[in-house]
Parts: sequence; C-alpha cells; structure tokens
Amino acid sequence: MKAVGIIAEYNPFHNGHAYLIKQARKQTDADAVIVIMSGSFVQRGEPAIFDKYTRTRAALACGADLVLELPVWCATASAELFAAGAVAQLTAAGCDFLCFGSECGNLSLLQQVAKLLAEEPPAYRDHLQTALRTGLSYPAAVMKAASHTIEGHWALSDQLPALLSSPNNLLSIEYLKAIYRQHSSMQPVTIQRIGQGYHDTTPTEPYSSASAIRNYLHTSDSDSTTVENQTFSELSQWMPPEALSCIQPAQALRADDFSGLLDYRRCYTDDFTKWAGFSPALSNRLLALEHTPVALTEVAAQLKTKQYTYSHISRALFHMLLDIRYTDLEAAEAVGYTPYLRVLGIRREMTGLLRQISRNTDIPLINKVADALPDRLFQLDLQASHLYRSVLYHKTRVLLPDEYRAGVSIL
Repeated sequence: MKAVGIIAEYNPFHNGHAYLIKQARKQTDADAVIVIMSGSFVQRGEPAIFDKYTRTRAALACGADLVLELPVWCATASAELFAAGAVAQLTAAGCDFLCFGSECGNLSLLQQVAKLLAEEPPAYRDHLQTALRTGLSYPAAVMKAASHTIEGHWALSDQLPALLSSPNNLLSIEYLKAIYRQHSSMQPVTIQRIGQGYHDTTPTEPYSSASAIRNYLHTSDSDSTTVENQTFSELSQWMPPEALSCIQPAQALRADDFSGLLDYRRCYTDDFTKWAGFSPALSNRLLALEHTPVALTEVAAQLKTKQYTYSHISRALFHMLLDIRYTDLEAAEAVGYTPYLRVLGIRREMTGLLRQISRNTDIPLINKVADALPDRLFQLDLQASHLYRSVLYHKTRVLLPDEYRAGVSIL
C-alpha cells in the first residue's frame, strides 16, 4: 500500500488543509494519507486551540486515513527538531512520499538551499557564527549566513531573501534537511500555498490562514446561542463542513489560559536552565522580571529581545510548564526521534495499514495507552494531555476523556 505523509498541526483544520490532502493524494497517486499531527501543544509555543481528538476527527473526516501523534517534546521544539522528529516518524511508518505546502512551490530551489544548510560548509558556519555574535536570533542568523554563502555562487541567489522570509518555505527547507540528513527514503513533494499568508490575522474566504481563524475565535464571544450561531456561520467560509461539525468554538484554548500555572512555577524556581529553550541568560532575564501575576503572553513579550524571538521564549515557557528538559531532547535524538508511534485515529477501512506498519518496523506502535511500556518520553505526552484536559475543564467545565479512556478515533 503506497502512502504519502503530511506533517500538520491542524490548528484548526481549514480549507487549505483539505486542499493539501487532496493534492497530496492526487499528485502521488497514494493509496493512503498518513498525517503526523501535533497533540495538545504546538510548535509556536502555545496550546492547540482545540484538543487533539477533535482535530483528529476533523482530519479523518476531510481525507486523512491515519493520524499519528507528533510527540510533545518534538511538537513544541524549534523548527529544525520539529521537522527532524516528524520526518523520522513518517519514515518509520513506511511513507513513500512526504507532501508539504510552500509559498514558492519550487522543489528544486528548496532542495538546493536545504542541501547547503544540511551540509553546513565552512563558509556557511563562519558566516553563521559571525551573525550570532552580533546578537541576531538563530533564525535571523541562519538567513543571513545562507544569503552570504550563496551570494555570487548561485544563479538564483537573488530569490533567496524572499525564499527565507516565508514561513512555509522555511519549514519546507527543514523537512528537506531532515530527509537529506536521515537518508530517508521518502520522496518530497511540495504544493504551492494558496490563499492568505501564514501570519495574516484577519480571515478572508475561502482560504484563510490558521492564524487568522484562531484570532477570530479568540476575539469572538461564544457564550450566547445567537453569537455562537454567528460564529459557526463565519467559520463555514473558511473550514470544510466536515471539520466544522467536529468543533465547539467555546472550547478554544489560548496561551494565557496557562498563566496561573506559569506564575506558580516561577514562585518555586530559582534556575530555569534545565528546561529546553532556556540559556543561562534567558533564565536570568526571567528571574529578574518583577514577579507579579500577569498573562503568560505578557511575560513572553517582556523577555523578547533581538536575540530571543517571541516564539523561542513562548516555547521555553511551555517547556517549563510541561517539564520538557534538555536531557529529554538528548534521549529522543539518541533513539532517532522514534521511541514509539502513537495512533490517534484511523479510517475503518484502512486498518490493514496498521498491520502493514507493524510488519515493517520494530518501533512500538501504540494503539492503547495501557499497553505502552513505561517510558519517560511517552509519559511527557500523557502529562501534556492531562495538563491540557485540566485547564480546559477549569475554563469551560468540559471534561475530556483521560488518555486511558479516550481510545483511537475510528471513522
């Protein structure tokens, strides 16, 4: 059975995601679409707007055949680790293709840049260190180093600034780097992104960005039936009806719903450096902040500098809340980012796909949490889900099934 893999957050699932699934299947002629999806928390350093089971059902209803969970220690990491872990897991699942969206839609161009960054020639490393010494953030330093290295030695070097300033292009390059470094057998396929830009904050029909839809949901008051009906009417412009039927707008979570937990952690911590993302300098900056109860996003904004991007800081804060440590990332790397494959959902007619994966890999395939071996990395997933469930309950009085009772979603 030929399979195409997609790396996703579906935060939330929208028309653009449905388009990518359709194009992935069409362009690869795959028999199955395997999605590896972030669970309770996402790469930008915040909770997923809806719980992972809701987003899994939306994905299955809109064309995915199997949804695996991207482990939380990977889902909340830098773009490089996020990509490395997702590529490793989809390779282990036996995917023949990896399909991803990009602004440029030019696979050859993306591959050339990815190869350069993956190999890190001496000239590139020198430029990178120089850029970092000036106080640039790591992403900005990478962009500058790549531009300097390629300038004058590549016929398409004039296209590099636009290429490296587009978020989906950057993530595409990270996927291609991971394929190259891991010698993955997956064949990359890119689909040109359509509709709104990644960072657009006001939705427009029909292809709005996830950021814009989240912004709409967070600014909509869905307490009354009238307003909630209006919310669904608006969302129907940007989300497939199958995905829309899975969600409850009033159950949307945001980063600031975790502010009290951050305040509690700060009360009893005098050194943050064991948690991933915290350098001694960033730890000292957090310790130096006036300790008054404020929103988590306000704390992140106060810590932001030229060197530390807002996303980096937000990820570090959630690593602290989720107890994701540098030692955990080292342990994940030591096992090739594939300590297990966790199944979140599957289409009923595709259960043979699980048997195929089990036959072709020695990596544990977790269908039932109770049967999973005790493992620190898997426990982080369970703890993250419990924390998300707890915060959602205290905000909305909606109680999700716990990880032992939720089970695999079958559509």
